[in-house]
Amino acid sequence: MTSPAGRRKPTGLGVRPGRLVIVGSGIKSMSQFTLEALSHIEQADKVFYCVADPATDTFIEKHAKEAVDLYDLYDDGKPRHQTYTQMAEKMLREVRQGFYVVGCFYGHPGVFVNPSHRAIAIAANEGFSAVMLPGVSAEDCLFADLLVDPSRPGCQTLEATDLLLRERPVATHCHVVLFQVGAVGDLGFNFKGFKNTKFSVLVKRLLDIYGPEHPVVHYVASQLSTAAPLIQRYTIKDLQRQEVAKRVTGISTFYFPPKNMLTSSQTAASSLGLVLRQEKLPYTGPFAPDQPYGEREVAAVKALAVHKTPKNYVKSRTSPALYNALYQLATNPTVAAKFKAAPAKFLATQDGLKKNEALALKRSSPGALRLAMKVTSSDIAMQFVQAELRDPKLAQAYAAILKANQADKDGKDKIATWLKNQGYDTTPDAVYQAFLQALNQDLSVYDSLYATTLDGGTGPILLIQKGIASVNGQVIDQPTYAASTLSWQASDKNPSTAVLHFSVLTADDGKPLPAGSYVGPQFYGSFYLKGNSPPSATNIFGKVGVAPQPKPGPVQPTPISTWFATYQTFIKGSDGKYAKDDTLTIGGDDTNATVTYKGAAIQNYTYSNETISWSSTNGNQSSASIAFFVNSDTSKGATTGNQFIGKFAPGGGTATLPTSNNFFGQIGSSSSSSGSPQPSEAMAWFKIIANNLEVAFASMYLSEKVIAGIKAAIKFFKTPTAENAQALKDATAEAEESGEAQDAVAEEAVESNPGAEAMEPGDIPAQTEAAEAAEAAEAAEASEAAEAAEAAEAAEVAEAEVAAEADVVAEADVVAEADVVAEVEVVAEIII
Repeated sequence: MTSPAGRRKPTGLGVRPGRLVIVGSGIKSMSQFTLEALSHIEQADKVFYCVADPATDTFIEKHAKEAVDLYDLYDDGKPRHQTYTQMAEKMLREVRQGFYVVGCFYGHPGVFVNPSHRAIAIAANEGFSAVMLPGVSAEDCLFADLLVDPSRPGCQTLEATDLLLRERPVATHCHVVLFQVGAVGDLGFNFKGFKNTKFSVLVKRLLDIYGPEHPVVHYVASQLSTAAPLIQRYTIKDLQRQEVAKRVTGISTFYFPPKNMLTSSQTAASSLGLVLRQEKLPYTGPFAPDQPYGEREVAAVKALAVHKTPKNYVKSRTSPALYNALYQLATNPTVAAKFKAAPAKFLATQDGLKKNEALALKRSSPGALRLAMKVTSSDIAMQFVQAELRDPKLAQAYAAILKANQADKDGKDKIATWLKNQGYDTTPDAVYQAFLQALNQDLSVYDSLYATTLDGGTGPILLIQKGIASVNGQVIDQPTYAASTLSWQASDKNPSTAVLHFSVLTADDGKPLPAGSYVGPQFYGSFYLKGNSPPSATNIFGKVGVAPQPKPGPVQPTPISTWFATYQTFIKGSDGKYAKDDTLTIGGDDTNATVTYKGAAIQNYTYSNETISWSSTNGNQSSASIAFFVNSDTSKGATTGNQFIGKFAPGGGTATLPTSNNFFGQIGSSSSSSGSPQPSEAMAWFKIIANNLEVAFASMYLSEKVIAGIKAAIKFFKTPTAENAQALKDATAEAEESGEAQDAVAEEAVESNPGAEAMEPGDIPAQTEAAEAAEAAEAAEASEAAEAAEAAEAAEVAEAEVAAEADVVAEADVVAEADVVAEVEVVAEIII
């Protein structure tokens, strides 16, 4: 590997260049590196390592930019202290040169590793960033391989030479782990291994402590995934035998089980408010010897049959956005360092984070993060619904998995698995209920720009954006929204009163609209100006695009004859400006309309939802998808009247449409596009939003029928009667009919949104000066309230942390209480 260029790297003011991170390789070859350790190895300028096997050497060398083996600092007869000092110094020299250095040591880098501690202490003392990360130690492996719980009844860890030299007292009532039993009294090094000439001194001390018959386990952790650990069971007296002593090496560890167990103290029990029953023989395992199923255990197992999820249990569910952010911070040290330096910059790059998630990350608050991830299935379902309403690809994918599992008794589980794989840990039932809730409570579902017919003539423009409604550019003050109905009252700030009923795809009775109807976002209701009398009947109708016909009943689609005219066309160039192109003419009659571009008739075009599309695969010399509008906005100097905007690709064969609009047209023969096609551009975006809603609603209505079909299948599977068979047949037929309707809606939507673009209403610029002013005022108000909000959020997070801690304590309390009820009265059995 090549060395990083230069000898010193620039850093920010107030930060000393150079960084040291100490990691562990674990015991087992390659397989016990943590994700955190590996990420530092991959990103560091230089990695210094001292590990136990050649495969791990190679692993480090393959993952590091530059790797240096510290093992060459050992030598026969050389004092280990000298070697350790040199190892630390080699790392420190590079840190002092401004490099990002990683030191990687065998096992846990802080357990029986001198140079790691020395280097960390000196680097930190000199003002460098220096941290040690945990690794898997030999003791960790021992606990796993020997099934030892160090908490029951406790554990003492000692080093063999130190035990003898300082005459350490040994806690024989605990587990005891004794390291370096193969290098007793030897402070040097030998490549061929330690001679261990003073082993007999250790054995004599062990005989004095435990006696000759006490058991001891000679343990060596496995270094290979394909090999078992060395576990040899002896008594202390066996260690005196030469053939046993020869088996002890420099990597050997001894484990001693407790010799004598402490009994419970009546005084201590009283001070803790505990009642002791008759003392029984203490034990160190998870259950009394040879009694895995005592009276309490049998009762616990029996209770499983009637167990129900507690009402206060909340499953951890992390949103895709929060998980992605946490994963980056956990596995990418560079990203983590940037986050620590500037949290706001990092958060600005994370799409989809909710406010409470971003705040919890910013404050690095475990309590707030815990609460952010303790969301309900209903919360996750609402997240899915909000995403599905704006993303037709997601809506189509959901429809596909629904269709694949209709009338399948296991269908719900399969759909739930699909949802989880998309990052939404919820159920199809919860998704549909969340959809209904959104319809009833969230006006932003109907975000779009609506043209209206009022009292038989042209009505006002209604804009709903991010759930804020405005009429002709004036934001409505204190509106109410419930059950898909938006209403407001005339006031000093509202010049009108209205009650508007919204729908997509269905009528008020929930039944599909008749064939040929406009099925996109629409509303009807009453509207009148302040000072006027309320209308005696419905007098306002609204839809996305062109104003609907002034008559009750289902809104009809706009006929193609509305657009009969000759249009000057403009093509967007590489500079982003529109240049004059040619002409497009629409004529004939509604039943036999013709479309001509550059004097050539367009073959096999389609017209749907005020959008004309054609393809080069039908013999045309181009492909296009253009949406038509009536522009009445002159505030930016644009030409009024019929216009279109869309996507255009020249050339025959398989011309591919661009991802953004590049084709604009307006009536007349002007040499310029009258300043800008911005009004039509915005209308095109809202048309896409409307089409996406149609696809989303169709998928949701399909889900209702599929869920009913699955329920019918389950019922028939349990009770296969003729009645249930007919119910299943009927439910399946309804699901298939709904699926066909969803296919038709999706096919029509492709005409207006061929790329199936996701579109967020909030991403579209404000549509009027009044709306722009309202947004500016909202931003100013938000800015003024920032400090107060920050304080409130801080208090909220603090409260959340307290709640989270209380949660943890409560969980501990529950366990403790259970222990008190079931165990504490026999504390003699509890060894802690």
